[in-house]
Amino acid sequence: AGVLSVDHDAAVLHLARGMAAWSAAVPHCPRCGGRTAPFRLGTMRKCTSCGAEQRPRIDPSVIMLVADSDRCLLGRKAEWKEGRYS
Repeated sequence: AGVLSVDHDAAVLHLARGMAAWSAAVPHCPRCGGRTAPFRLGTMRKCTSCGAEQRPRIDPSVIMLVADSDRCLLGRKAEWKEGRYS
């Protein structure tokens, strides 16, 4: 049992924060409107009325910087206002 790394601790805390936010955001079943309760150690929620199970949505994402010397590439949608970039 050694000391955990800062990266590992940050990842665990980030996951816990995300799960807590998700759990708080789904107090009602999207199928019947009944109350949901934590299920499977809090990794899912289950409707107390119809039994529907809810899982958090997990969308992988990547953040990167395209750079050339002191310049970077910015992207934007055509319908966005002038000066807005992602």
